[in-house]
Amino acid sequence: MNKHGCSKCELYEACNHVRTDIRVYDPKDKYGYYVTYVGGHAVLTTIGMFSPETLVLCVGGNAVGDIADRPEYEQSKRILYRVLHTWDYFVDQHEFVVLGLRESLLELSK
Repeated sequence: MNKHGCSKCELYEACNHVRTDIRVYDPKDKYGYYVTYVGGHAVLTTIGMFSPETLVLCVGGNAVGDIADRPEYEQSKRILYRVLHTWDYFVDQHEFVVLGLRESLLELSK
C-alpha cells in the first residue's frame, strides 16, 4: 500500500487511481511517468514499446488507473491523440501536448 492508502498502486509513489497530476522522470535510467489532467482528459507521457510516447486519453471524471483496469479494446478507444518522441523531449513533449489541449490546438480523434 502506498502513502495515499491505495493497495493497487504499489509501484508508484503517487496513486494513479486518484485524479492527481504525477511527475516521475529519471533520464539516467530512462524511466518516466507524467500525468496531467485537463477537464475530462488526461495527458499521459510514459515508456512506449520502443520509445517514450505521449497520449491524450478520454477519462471523463475517472483517473488513468481506472481506465487501465478496463478491457484492452475499451482502453484503445479512449486514446484520442498519440505521439512518439525521444528521451531528449520527454518533459517538453508532455508540456507541449498539455498546452495544446488546454488551448484547443490539438486535433483529437473521436
